[in-house]
Amino acid sequence: MGTLISNYYLKIIKDKANGILIGLLFVSLLFPLFFYNHYDPMFRRYFFEENLRMKEEVVHSLEEESEVHYHETSLKYLREVLTAMNRGDQEGELIAELNLEKTYLEETLAGRFIGLTVSELEKNIAYLSYLVDEGIERVHPSQPYPPASNYWGELFLSSQQVLTFLMINALLFSNLFTSDKRHHDHELTHISPVPLWKSLVASLFANFSFIFASWFVVISLATLIAVSLNGLGAVNYPVAILRGGDEVSVISVSSFVMQNLLFVCCWLLLLGSLSFLLSLVSSNFMLNLVGSIVILTSNQYTWLRGLIPQGFQANTPFFYVDFSNVIIGGTEIVPLPLGNLTVTRGVSVLLGYSLCVLLISVAVVKYRKRL
Repeated sequence: MGTLISNYYLKIIKDKANGILIGLLFVSLLFPLFFYNHYDPMFRRYFFEENLRMKEEVVHSLEEESEVHYHETSLKYLREVLTAMNRGDQEGELIAELNLEKTYLEETLAGRFIGLTVSELEKNIAYLSYLVDEGIERVHPSQPYPPASNYWGELFLSSQQVLTFLMINALLFSNLFTSDKRHHDHELTHISPVPLWKSLVASLFANFSFIFASWFVVISLATLIAVSLNGLGAVNYPVAILRGGDEVSVISVSSFVMQNLLFVCCWLLLLGSLSFLLSLVSSNFMLNLVGSIVILTSNQYTWLRGLIPQGFQANTPFFYVDFSNVIIGGTEIVPLPLGNLTVTRGVSVLLGYSLCVLLISVAVVKYRKRL
């Protein structure tokens, strides 16, 4: 078995397409670090200045003093935020912004402020409170060369970036599992004295271990580069999440990243299992790839989701492609499509489907042996 696995490793390494795809994965991980740095501190200043201006106009237009009183507190904190910005006082800016968010929440609950939803305001308050209480320096999204821990957190928050990772891995699996048949190596397998099941197990082990090892190497190298640019950062940096649709809490960025990596591993298992099953049916690379693409993009088609019974939708893998959104409980801009999507359920669903696909593959192999 060891010799057989070694032979598969040699085939994998010799195939230049695999190296190109791993390189593409590495570039996709590092690309945002160098080219998505569009943070502009002047925009934040302009944002608060405009809020202050509009708030003052509202106050001047009010006739009743009782109504003016309600807006005085937020005006005070807006001025404090801008004053702290002008002084370069980051701690003072954090405290003033925290008080401002609390005031906005009170005004929203009283029906005097229309802006973010209550849950988003509560998430902002939880995030800012944690920074103030723990004395952690704020890292703004998309600032140039963020610390490694913040970079990974921002990277996984991008659904487009996550989908890119999964697509590249779908390409890798399709190339790996159709390689033998495309190069006619499967004909040697059939006349080899080695039992077919041993050959298939060796192929599975070699392909999966290659993918997981590649991920480990790529992530390690990308992390080292990010650390060399601006350090590791605070591993306890807060990420505000929503549990059960209404309970706001805070997890560390390290916990957030680890949960994302767990989902990545589960998706790799499912994509690899599906690719293996399709390779037993056809040696066509495009057919194999389309099978993975259908799963990864099905959640974007409302008509397709409508074909799945309402009570069963949370138990299908389609809704866990944007897994980072599942982890944080959705946002105001991208809410969860279903209220019962959780990390535990998502991991269980992906692992369960992977096992089912592998069992179907075993059944296909047994059926073909009887023919």
